Amino acid sequence: MKTEAVTKTKNLNIRTSVNEYSAIKSIAKFNGQTMSGFVLNLVHDYMDDLEDIKAVDDYEKAKARGDVEYISWDQVQKDLDL
Repeated sequence: MKTEAVTKTKNLNIRTSVNEYSAIKSIAKFNGQTMSGFVLNLVHDYMDDLEDIKAVDDYEKAKARGDVEYISWDQVQKDLDL
């Protein structure tokens, strides 16, 4: 018997002004998305941005500690026998 994974979902309701609602609806329609899909994509993009910001922050902290090593492109090619 073949089984499929069940994805549990939750609803998220947000309050917006009439103008914000209209703008979201128009932009979603223009992009061929549902309002829910459009907003969810925005949230995912924002979460990705936060991950990028954390990575840069981690890099900056490592650099400040002196834990960052710079390697020239020529050295990379040499190390990889390119």
